[in-house]
Amino acid sequence: MASITITLGSITFGAASATADSDGDRFTVRELDGWTGAPVDLVTVEKPISAGAIVVLGRYKARTVVISGHAIASSVATVWRVRNKLEACVTPGTAVTLTVNEPSPGSAKTLSVRLADGLRVRQVGPRTVEFQIPLYAANPTKA
Repeated sequence: MASITITLGSITFGAASATADSDGDRFTVRELDGWTGAPVDLVTVEKPISAGAIVVLGRYKARTVVISGHAIASSVATVWRVRNKLEACVTPGTAVTLTVNEPSPGSAKTLSVRLADGLRVRQVGPRTVEFQIPLYAANPTKA
């Protein structure tokens, strides 16, 4: 993944060379599915006399975004702190701002999101966890 920085709630996720937070924990994004291209709903009416159709209405549908990555705790003893930080970055039922600083100059974009499904976290090493944060944006337009 290109070098991007993502902020969700109290966590800033970085690329592979992400710097540690104030506790020494690192949060790295592997994939950001759904960020590019919201689904489109087109309403068409078939032409009554000729071939084809007329697009009557086009709109973006709600967007689903999934942040996938891993987190490395500063020590084996603090791996549960990392899990708690992931759980606290978005509260079910509450809107939070997702900010993505893309590599292009001046292209920080935001999207209001909610937790779409349960946070998935699994331990893959003594200090490392993998995570997936499924998010739902009712208004899919980035600001």
